[in-house]
Parts: sequence; C-alpha cells; structure tokens
Amino acid sequence: MKNSKILTILFCLFMIFSCKVDDLNVSDKQISDVPSSTLFTNGQRNLVDQMVTQSVFDNHLKFYAQYWAGTGFIGPETNFQDLKSFPQNYWNTLYRDVLSDLNEAARLIPEEEIFGLTEIDKQNRLAIIEVLKVYTFHVLVDLFGDVPYSEALSLDKDILNPVYDNDQNIYTNIINQLNTAIGNLNTSGQSFGDSDLMYQGDVSKWAKFANSLKLRLALRIADVDSNQAGTLATEAVNSGVFTSNNDNASLSYESTTPNTNPIWETLVNSGREDYVVAEAVVDIMQPINDPRQSVYFDNNLTPYVGGVLGNLNIFDDFTHIGTAFHQPDLEGLLLDYAEVEFLLAEAAERSLVGSPADAENHYNNAITASITYWGGSSGDATTYLAQASVAYTTATGNYRQKIGTQQWIAFYNRGFDGWSSYRRLGFPNLSNSSEGNPVPRRIKYPIREYNTNGTNVTNAASNIGGDELTTKVFWDVN
Repeated sequence: MKNSKILTILFCLFMIFSCKVDDLNVSDKQISDVPSSTLFTNGQRNLVDQMVTQSVFDNHLKFYAQYWAGTGFIGPETNFQDLKSFPQNYWNTLYRDVLSDLNEAARLIPEEEIFGLTEIDKQNRLAIIEVLKVYTFHVLVDLFGDVPYSEALSLDKDILNPVYDNDQNIYTNIINQLNTAIGNLNTSGQSFGDSDLMYQGDVSKWAKFANSLKLRLALRIADVDSNQAGTLATEAVNSGVFTSNNDNASLSYESTTPNTNPIWETLVNSGREDYVVAEAVVDIMQPINDPRQSVYFDNNLTPYVGGVLGNLNIFDDFTHIGTAFHQPDLEGLLLDYAEVEFLLAEAAERSLVGSPADAENHYNNAITASITYWGGSSGDATTYLAQASVAYTTATGNYRQKIGTQQWIAFYNRGFDGWSSYRRLGFPNLSNSSEGNPVPRRIKYPIREYNTNGTNVTNAASNIGGDELTTKVFWDVN
C-alpha cells in the first residue's frame, strides 16, 4: 500500500478505540486526541472501500449496471427489487464513516500544532477534505435524490434529525464548495504526505482530481442547465484535468489483510461462488471483439456466456469474473483519465468545450486509455477502433449511443459509475430483470430513517415524487 506501516497501525488502533454512533451530527471522536491525518486516512479508505466493494449487503450496483449476475440464489437485489440492508449500509458508511471523519479532521486542523506544518499546508489539507466531501455528497445525491446536507454535519448536538435538502440545490452548493477548494489548493505547499492514500500529499494531483470532478458534475447537469454546465466544464479544462492514467484518483491495496481490495474478499477470501459475468456485458463486448474481454472475463467457457439478472444461475454454467479481480492488491478507482476523455467527447458534442469536431479525438483517447489501463496496447486500441461498430465516425446524430456504450464498458469495475452513466445517457440498452423489473433509477431511503427521522424523510419522499426505485434524481431526465 502507498501508506506506511506506521499508518496502518494507527488506522487499526483508531478502529479499535472508536465507538461509532448512528446520529449524523454526533461525533464521539472529540473525546480523544486522534490526529486529523488519521481521521482523513480513515475517511478516505472507507470511501474507496464502499465505492469498490460488491456485496448484497453493502453495494450491489454491479447488478444495476448489469456487469455481474448472482448465482445459486434468486434475491431482490438481482431482480431490481427493494433490499433493506443495502441502502442503510451505504448511508451509514458515507455519512458516518466518511463524512463524519472528514468533518472532524477539518475541525481539528486549524488548531493542530505539528512541527513543520505551515498555514499553507493546513489550507491544502482543508481544501483536500472539501474535495472528498463534495465527491461523497454527489454520490449520496446520485443514489438517493434529496438527502441531509445543510444540517447533516452540524456541530449543534440538538440537531439529531437533519432536514433533507433538495438534490439540485445540493449540487449547486457542492459545486460552490468545490470551486472554493480548487481556489485554496496551493502547489507551493504540502498536505497530508503519506497519510494520503491516493496521492501521497501531491497537491498538484489533487488539483487535477478536483477539476476532473468538476467536469463530471458539469456533465451531470448538462441536460438540466446547459449554460451552467458549459461554464463549469470550461473552467475545469482551463484549470487542468487528468491528462493520463498517471493522474487517476486511485487507492492501492496490499496483498495481505486487512488492507486488501474488498472485491478480493468477496470473490476469493469468502470461499464463495456468488457471482458470474452478466449477460448484458458479454453480449455487447463479444461481438465487437473487445480486447478487454480477456481481463474482464475468465476463460472457463468458450465462447463467453453471461448470467441473467434474476435467474438461478449455476456457477459453472456461466463465464466467471476475470482473474484480475481475484487479486488482493487490485487498486480501487474513484475517477480516471478514460472517464475525463469521455466527458470531454460529450462536452465537445454539446459545444460546451470545443466543438463536435473535437469529439472523435477525445473518444479515441478515452478508449485507448481504458484498454492500456487494463494491460492492452495502443495497437489493440487502434484495431478495436477501426471497426465500424466502434468507430466514432458512425456516431452521426447519436453520440449518446457511442459514448454511452463505450463509457459503460470502461466502467466495468465501477458499478456506481456504470449505472450512473446508463441513467444519464440512456445507453447501452439494458434489459429488465427476468421478472420484468426495470433497472432502478435510485435506491430507496433506509428504513431506519423512517424510524428515527420520520418527518424529514417522509417530506423528502414526497418532494422527489415518491420513495421508489423508479423515481429519478434531478439530472436523470432521459
């Protein structure tokens, strides 16, 4: 792992002595002398773990994106039905284990006296925390719609039941937060050093991540407010977004527990055989000879055969998950260069940044970046792109189909992003579950919210048009 062994020990000690609580605005960490850097590390690690994992209890968005299918059981998660524990666990992790730790770290930083830590360094630390908070709140909005925001992290202990803010208003606010954070990042200073599991304290890398996240948010709102989207996208590009896979927002895992990739824990360490490749991704990638198939899929069957969402798939009858995802040290990604290039291609088509004439080059760069990331060559990408079914020249009048499908393929190991791309662009054409249920457009509020914050969650459900899997978040207009 990129962090030191000492940091791992600090992390373990912190987990042992921290006693978690369910109320969003209660922080038990103030009773101890936990360093802000340890809280930051903990929040960062929990965020990446949650986005990476695939579990019927914690995260089953690879089902929603139709990358993986379940085996040996027919459950609500594979039939696109309500699953009670999944929303609660996602909610708990992002609010309690990520935002709470980041918020407490930010509270401590101004008063900490650490040898060699300058005011510029502290400013950078606070800005980086804001970037991760923005990322986390954007994920919460994209999952649920209206969520607690303005009162969610209040230090006022009397606010135990925070109000839910309008999802579009939250986006407006987090974009403002992100702009402020970008303005406060100062490359002449340092930040978290080895306590930063993603960039080891490299402020210039954080600036690229922040701008790339801003570009993502710009395209999220492009169908709702194209003028604002154009302004944000232009600002992000001018300030500097990712330009290669070396910029990727990623966290390296180790080959031994407890710092292994959660996917390894699910596929290997559990000793279970709960997942196979889904039918949709096989049926889309196989006919176009996608070179990433040999990485995404195992070679236990020829040709590849994908499982059906909602069916009782027998493990040995379908293509298994590729061996790359059985490695304990497979890195976890939050945002990568390939995504940035896909976003730039779309921005060009919408004339937000550049013109439609620029789209093909960005599209080609995106696919090449994805193929080379997974071990392929630029030659493999050139051959792949030469096919009429892949080449951007055949996208005339329907850039959503070309970009949407290829972006979805590139997001194979990122269920949240693949599902979000599908909801926003409408491609590829994903089928209903075997029982006829459509792909969810959001996840439902946790049941515990109705028990503990009933008035506010009930109001939120009414405001978004119903607490249903079919209800859309504000940017999902397709």
